[in-house]
Amino acid sequence: MEEDARHRAELKATADRMGKRVDRMKQGNATLRSRLDKNSTIISKPLNTDSFSRPASKARSFQEAAGKPQSRHAGSGGASLPMTATPDRVFSQEPRHCRGYGNSLRGIAGIIAATQKVIDVQPIQVETDEHQRIEEQCLCDIVTAGVSPTDVT
Repeated sequence: MEEDARHRAELKATADRMGKRVDRMKQGNATLRSRLDKNSTIISKPLNTDSFSRPASKARSFQEAAGKPQSRHAGSGGASLPMTATPDRVFSQEPRHCRGYGNSLRGIAGIIAATQKVIDVQPIQVETDEHQRIEEQCLCDIVTAGVSPTDVT
């Protein structure tokens, strides 16, 4: 009985906190909505005081205005290069230390957690590098992944 009463009190306290949070969010939402309606196209204020982006321009491109179609490079079919299953080079980014306790992960086998491909068009041939982020599990059971180079997205 006493445990049920305590549980009910906890639930009521949680519901009260959530209700207050919803009220704060509604107030914030109302403030943002009122700001959306106030930009330099509606009221006379300087352009640089807009708090949100201005509506998209309805201006057409010079080619559209002249009645010409949008151009592409000659020979372009409008398609991009396909990803290849067999990259020319593969780089593995293995973690050196456990992210939890800092233990060395040398000699511990890992698995490929993710791959990212970089396609670089050379003057004569295309080379694809695959970067494999390796995950390794430390003796403490924490899994740590290698880090991709910053220029690989």
